[in-house]
Amino acid sequence: MIARLGVDVAVVTDSDFREPGVTTIVVPRTGSTDREYRDGERGTTRAPFLNGSRHTAYDTSPFDQTIVLDVDYVIRTDTLNLLWDSASEILVAGETVLPDGSAMLPGELRISDHGPRMLWATVCYFRKGALAGTFFDTVEHVRDEWDYYTMLYGLQSGLFRNDHAFTIAAHLLNGNVDDGLTVPTVPFPVVAITDRDRIVSVDSGGITCLFGGDSVVRSTGVDLHCMNKFSMLEHLEALCQ
Repeated sequence: MIARLGVDVAVVTDSDFREPGVTTIVVPRTGSTDREYRDGERGTTRAPFLNGSRHTAYDTSPFDQTIVLDVDYVIRTDTLNLLWDSASEILVAGETVLPDGSAMLPGELRISDHGPRMLWATVCYFRKGALAGTFFDTVEHVRDEWDYYTMLYGLQSGLFRNDHAFTIAAHLLNGNVDDGLTVPTVPFPVVAITDRDRIVSVDSGGITCLFGGDSVVRSTGVDLHCMNKFSMLEHLEALCQ
């Protein structure tokens, strides 16, 4: 999938992953807890939730410019190439929409009832420099003081999420406002399916999803953040074509 971008690739993992032409960076497993994962209308499964090392991306990356992606981000276009040589040292995914163009579920628009608008660690660009370094240092600080920030921002769950930590770090650096200029957002919306949806089929023209359990939506000409991990694995071979 990522070959569409024509750039060097590094995979950060806790296993001995090997792929020709890909740099493997092994880091210790941290921040593991269990959570429920949903597979659309087919139910849930409890499994480990591994997300404790995203704040190390700045120091871990061997590149001067880096686009950090969640492993469940499906690349179908070269849109991410728009981020290279950005005027800002740091860009974080902001607007996220569903395949039919509608807004995300209300619980994913803000990190809490009165908190800042959600940013997404799913896609993050940075260029090595003082500002980008400060951003990731702030993410690490938020992670280390998670109980305090959970209380301060009124988060409903104590479960650590990189999306929440990135949002809080950006909110702090932007002077406690949304849409600040210090940490701007990427210049395009991220298209996503939630874990309540699932992929039905994949072909060269696009991805067909069962959306909301009762309607079929086809996604064409866009990258896709697939929050349903089971569905992604089920169609992984086709997605990698």
